[in-house]
Amino acid sequence: MLLLMANLASANFKSKEKDTRSDFLQRATIGWNTDWSKHSIEYHDLLSGGPPRDGIPPIDQPKFIENQLAAQWLKPNDPVIALEINGDARAYPLQILTWHEI
Repeated sequence: MLLLMANLASANFKSKEKDTRSDFLQRATIGWNTDWSKHSIEYHDLLSGGPPRDGIPPIDQPKFIENQLAAQWLKPNDPVIALEINGDARAYPLQILTWHEI
């Protein structure tokens, strides 16, 4: 029982040292129950891993274009995912799917 109480007490530990993280890092980690005084690298060495949350536009309502328009930017050997349902054929270019992280 004592061991359990000691673990619970340490789980809610927060350092009383001054928070030296950048404003960006503080905003990015809001809600994290972490003792930021313990680290092995400098905070300025941390880099963003990409766009912020919800920073990638959704592709839930894709706009389809005719082949002739797609040929202006899509090369003949660019990979696509081809789909045909009841005679309705569509191509989903991988460069667009990758941009939307699908």
